[in-house]
Amino acid sequence: MSEETEDIAQTEIANAKAAYAEGRFDDAKHHLTLAESAGVSKSKTAEIRSAILKKENSEDVQTAGSGKIGFWIAFVGYLILFFNTPRGWGIPLWIALAFLLIPVLAGFQVGKRVGYDAGTKMRFRRAFRSVGFAMWGYTFLSLILQRTKFPVGGEAPQVLLLWIVIPVLYAAIAGCVAGTVSVRLTHRRGRA
Repeated sequence: MSEETEDIAQTEIANAKAAYAEGRFDDAKHHLTLAESAGVSKSKTAEIRSAILKKENSEDVQTAGSGKIGFWIAFVGYLILFFNTPRGWGIPLWIALAFLLIPVLAGFQVGKRVGYDAGTKMRFRRAFRSVGFAMWGYTFLSLILQRTKFPVGGEAPQVLLLWIVIPVLYAAIAGCVAGTVSVRLTHRRGRA
């Protein structure tokens, strides 16, 4: 390893340690990857990577309730939408509420509770799971209650497929919106 490469590697190791100390684990991992690409062996970075993993896991335990608050916000929102949807609202307003307003509110709360110091993956996963599960339940129950609109008989497999695909698709969309809000809005607030 040349002297210049050695300096770059040592700088990246120092940057990784500083990022770890500040709780910026994604940045610390990035600096370790840069150090390894500069020629530092993985055995020299393993100690820091292990410390990052332990810290992330301990924070995962500490922020376990953050997903629950997101679920309950989404659950109440979808419950209101389920029982009080006026006929005059129309599809555009329903889409705005179901796929934007409710996931944004829940995702923001999850991101806020998890905190800026937690990794972006953790914030996204927590918001995605909590809102996605609530949306899946809402959609599945809505389809069951409206099953009279679907012809039963020879087309039962298509109806069953519809009952599987639509709730999963809607849950994925709402979960992605909530996860993105959790990561992006919390990220901006954390930097302010």
